[in-house]
Amino acid sequence: MLSKSVVSTLLALASARTAQSIPLESPDAPVNISRRWLPSADKIRGVNLGSQFIIEPWMAYDEWASMGCGNANDEWKCVEALGQDAADAAFQKHWDTWTTKDDINQIKSLGLNTVRIPVGFWLREDLVKDGEHYPRGGLKYLDRLVGWCREAGIYVIMDLHGGPGVQYPNQQFTGHGVSYPGFYTQENYERAYKFLEWMTQRIHTNENYFNVGMLQVMNEPVHAGDYPDLAADMVANYYPGAWTRIRNQEKQLGVKDSDLLHIQMMGNAWGSGDPTSHLPDRNFAFYDDHRYYKWDGSVKTTKDGYISAACRDNRGGSDIIVGEWSLSVADSVQFNDEFQIKDRPDQVGWYRKYWAAQAQAFEKSGGWVFWTWKCNWITGFNEWRWCYQSAVAAGAIPRDAASASPRKMCRRTIIHRMHHDVRTPIIIDAVAPTPTVFAHPRRTQFHRCELSLPVPGHVSLDGFPCCEYHSCCIPTQEIEHCDSAPKTRVLKVLRGKAGKKRRYAYYDVKQEPETCPHFVLEHRHERLEYLGEPDAYPQDYPATWREDVHELERDWFSWFAHSEDYRIRWEDGFFDRCALLHTLQTDAEVRAGNVYDLSQYWPPWDPARTRAGSELLWLEARLNTQPREHAGNQWVNRGDPEWYR
Repeated sequence: MLSKSVVSTLLALASARTAQSIPLESPDAPVNISRRWLPSADKIRGVNLGSQFIIEPWMAYDEWASMGCGNANDEWKCVEALGQDAADAAFQKHWDTWTTKDDINQIKSLGLNTVRIPVGFWLREDLVKDGEHYPRGGLKYLDRLVGWCREAGIYVIMDLHGGPGVQYPNQQFTGHGVSYPGFYTQENYERAYKFLEWMTQRIHTNENYFNVGMLQVMNEPVHAGDYPDLAADMVANYYPGAWTRIRNQEKQLGVKDSDLLHIQMMGNAWGSGDPTSHLPDRNFAFYDDHRYYKWDGSVKTTKDGYISAACRDNRGGSDIIVGEWSLSVADSVQFNDEFQIKDRPDQVGWYRKYWAAQAQAFEKSGGWVFWTWKCNWITGFNEWRWCYQSAVAAGAIPRDAASASPRKMCRRTIIHRMHHDVRTPIIIDAVAPTPTVFAHPRRTQFHRCELSLPVPGHVSLDGFPCCEYHSCCIPTQEIEHCDSAPKTRVLKVLRGKAGKKRRYAYYDVKQEPETCPHFVLEHRHERLEYLGEPDAYPQDYPATWREDVHELERDWFSWFAHSEDYRIRWEDGFFDRCALLHTLQTDAEVRAGNVYDLSQYWPPWDPARTRAGSELLWLEARLNTQPREHAGNQWVNRGDPEWYR
């Protein structure tokens, strides 16, 4: 059994290599290992089993028609039209065939470690009231499905996708499209609580549910902007009530602390309010985030716009899982020449980059679950932008779900060594011919570039646009290659000793990282080191220049903060000295390397070696004088710097 501290580490999704999950190998394996676990991989990577237990006709048109549901909008309308018995038979055939054991095995083979199973409250049939129309008999198919997941070692998120009374208006995913959401009453809260208690008991007592580790208390409730009173009531009453009822049920079952379910709610980004504001505690709490760039009006509807939006995105911490996302783009452009996929195999390459950009963005958080695994003939053709299985077959999604991880990528790292605080790294996909470099807009929106100088001895940064969001001093770059990086064979001359015959050898040299199909650009910020000392700059140097001068007033004497001319002249001088120091230090490093190389092949009296040694001594002397000059020109005594006078 895992200790609580190890489970907490797993929940952080950061160091799972130190605590591997070990799901049962088969249904016949012992079931007395009672624990909830997250995948041993460092991130959730999964798919939704959409339309398995709540059919959404828009994404399963042929299936819906074969069931005899015709033009019915949702499950309620289909049951009402067919009659209860005929509907039950049609739905049971669907449940038996839509997701099979082969599907689960294929999901596992693609490097996915998680499935999210959307279910309706009507799965517990005694909660359905007279006059409500929902299919019956789905529980045995759910039992079988989670059993397959257990055998395959796949983690399961059980998602209450359709709530009693309907939690969101006019949506097929609720099972009943109505104009007003009726879920937000004490009566319907109670029905949902009873479903959650029942599911909690089943998870902890039925061996097939061993890998069900997370229970989502409600999918996609109303937004606070549309229904402020309903959303506020849910956050204040339903969320804490659901939490308490689940935990009380586990207490009655004698579940150990390390085996408690992970309880999931929609996160802040969904727009219903802060889900944590009334919770009795947050132990093993997770939050769901649905990120569809398709419906984000702020995203520029071009290929570069979608890639840029994904690259800039950061959904939050490791307790946030992006539980729904897709490859689809805005309705207004999805069928134009730039984005059309029907009979357009040439489009697959871009969508593969779009998938990777999103996967990388969501893995900054706890991970992702794609919507959805399977669909059929959306808008009359194989619309794989919504269907993971079809997208893999088309080549738009790789066969290894972890392939977007930066650890499996060739990378070029652009490092801005700055005179102030360190900024967080941003990983972006830069396979595009004109890559864009982004800083975190929340962290750096008040910055501007005051200096970007080429650095002697470093690879040129020509071709990379200047970062507009921060105040950077010295840009450099580093290159790393993955194991699959393309290589070129070159001939190298091996210099022998004097009088000996030269030797030659062939070497495999890795090409530029951009030539690798698994390429990312990392934009990193580091504090500029002053002669090798990263903390040598005065601590009261402000991190930013801001329009409202609040930070300047706090960190500087007021007459300086309000003197624009003085500030500009002081800043220019400071940066000039930073650049000079860095140049001198870099030159010294280059000269030291030259002296070392010369010493390997030339005698001490050779003029080239003597000249290089002399220049090195001069540079070292110059560097030794710079700290004193630099310190003398600072504002240590709050006086006017000597160079300004």
